[in-house]
Amino acid sequence: MWSQSVMAAIKDADLDNLTDESEITVYQTDPALFDTDGDGAGDGEEVVSGTNPLNPESSRLLDLSRTDVGIFGNKAQWAWYVGRSTGLLAFILLTFGAVYGLVMSSRIFQKMISGAVAYELHRTLSWVALGAVFLHVGSFFFDDFLRIRLVEAVIPGVLKRSFTSALGYDMGLAVAFGIAGLYFMLILLLTSEFRARISQRVWRRTHYVSFFAYITFVLHGFMAGSDSGETWVRVLYIVSLTLVSLLIVIRIFSRMIVPKWRTMKTVSNSQSSTESSISNS
Repeated sequence: MWSQSVMAAIKDADLDNLTDESEITVYQTDPALFDTDGDGAGDGEEVVSGTNPLNPESSRLLDLSRTDVGIFGNKAQWAWYVGRSTGLLAFILLTFGAVYGLVMSSRIFQKMISGAVAYELHRTLSWVALGAVFLHVGSFFFDDFLRIRLVEAVIPGVLKRSFTSALGYDMGLAVAFGIAGLYFMLILLLTSEFRARISQRVWRRTHYVSFFAYITFVLHGFMAGSDSGETWVRVLYIVSLTLVSLLIVIRIFSRMIVPKWRTMKTVSNSQSSTESSISNS
């Protein structure tokens, strides 16, 4: 009796490496057929490989026989790769744009590069970066995984997803930072283009938004990026932050501390000259 129960439990009538009992109770395949769906692969082989033994279209053999359509032949693939690559490209361009903007406004670099050249590089890189941002956002309208809608792409906080980013951050918050950065960027570019029509004071104060734009893009890229866990991407963020922070310190030093130091030195020299003249007389 016991031996009959054991034999029934391990019986594999169709020799597909699945017991008859498991085929009936677990996989719902035919215990009398080696290949239930008739796709050329045994039921046991399909279970091990992760394909569906009940679906003839789900087969490793069919996958191997299909022509590889490549990245741009598959909408889900090209949208995903375009979104990732343009996001990183936009961040690199924005970093260089910020660098030239700080170089342009720091007197210490005027002997190395003229203000006019730095301004044109700053302006051009910023507009190209904006184009990369639009490509980055637009690609995700075609991505089958994220499935972003227009309202989710333009209003911070609207996007809600059950899944998190590659590093475990909330996607809604990460995307909200990106949207805010885009609006900051638009404000900066448009006010710069119409600089002649607004006061210098308004333009200068508005341009302080650039700090918030840069920070929100860093947060968005790091929190939402699929490649943020990669060493080279982390190095990219660290180098960018270090370079921009260093240039900000240099700008503050050249704009505030150096002029004060020169003024104090001039006053000191003037006092010394006066005292010398008095003593000589």
